Amino acid sequence: GWAPDAAHFAFGLDAPMNLQVGAPGTSAASLAVGTKLRWANGTAYVYLSGSSGAWTLMRGSIGGPTVALASPAGEFVAFDVVYR
Repeated sequence: GWAPDAAHFAFGLDAPMNLQVGAPGTSAASLAVGTKLRWANGTAYVYLSGSSGAWTLMRGSIGGPTVALASPAGEFVAFDVVYR
């Protein structure tokens, strides 16, 4: 999906959990291993890492480190992101 500023987009390459980031006119680059990526702004995002029953909610930014936010219990995890 597209970032809120429409400058970047994320997608799964060859596998749903192989998250890549791209921008118009540039080559895609590896972003993270995870699923359900949601953009928080033009460069920051939140996604799930791990697998069913062992998820970790992660926060990252393009070109920056990722940080674990929480390790929710359960097989199915839902979360919301507020754009700022």
